[in-house]
Amino acid sequence: MGSRILDSVLIAEGQVVPLLVLCISVITFIITTWLTRSRRVGGAPGLVLLRSLLSQAVEARSRVHLTLGKGSIGGRSTVETTAGLTLLDYLARQAVLCDTPVTVSVGDPTTLAAAQGILQGYMEQREEPVAQPPPAIHFIAPDPTAYACGTASVIESEEPALNVALGTFGPEYLLIGESAARTGTAQIAGTTNPEALALMQVTADEVVIGEEIFSTGAFLDRPQHLGSSLTEDVLRIVTALLILAGVVLVSARA
Repeated sequence: MGSRILDSVLIAEGQVVPLLVLCISVITFIITTWLTRSRRVGGAPGLVLLRSLLSQAVEARSRVHLTLGKGSIGGRSTVETTAGLTLLDYLARQAVLCDTPVTVSVGDPTTLAAAQGILQGYMEQREEPVAQPPPAIHFIAPDPTAYACGTASVIESEEPALNVALGTFGPEYLLIGESAARTGTAQIAGTTNPEALALMQVTADEVVIGEEIFSTGAFLDRPQHLGSSLTEDVLRIVTALLILAGVVLVSARA
């Protein structure tokens, strides 16, 4: 029993150094990005077009509809849902600064609470009434099909200039995509589900594929997201070099 406890302590201690290196790297890149105000754009057409369309909508004060999908906070879809909430944070800031009308459709109570918290925080920063109505959140339904039908109805009734679907989606996404296509709404969509990605390719102007959705914050010039993205790139390079070095050493000994 004592040896098992000692082994677990050694394993825990062995994880401290990599964790410290990771934290220091992230903090360093965040500070560097914030000080230099550097931008990192390129490589993901869907995200590049997303930022362009968002800028156009903000300048024209046109309505933007954000579809966060059926994902929740605290489950398997937490990371995808967080990517959508990052975009909502950006839109909420623009709604306050530029009077951009924003509508959000969610399908899970935990996501609803998170979205309400983001919007409420920015709405409290308003010092005086504005011409545009405050951002609205539509809680549709937890069921995927019911959520897609309700979201499609919101798009057809409000006719936004831009519809962004970013989060957890399945085959039911086709109902949302077809609704936006019928109303002539520009559409950017992104998820990690292969089934939904195939349907997004047919209906959306551009698709944010797979892990690209996790770089949304970086493409919106958020220093903290730029810093973490740069850290991931560096870690990928270091890991690849270590693997290559290991292969060379093993081959040399053989």
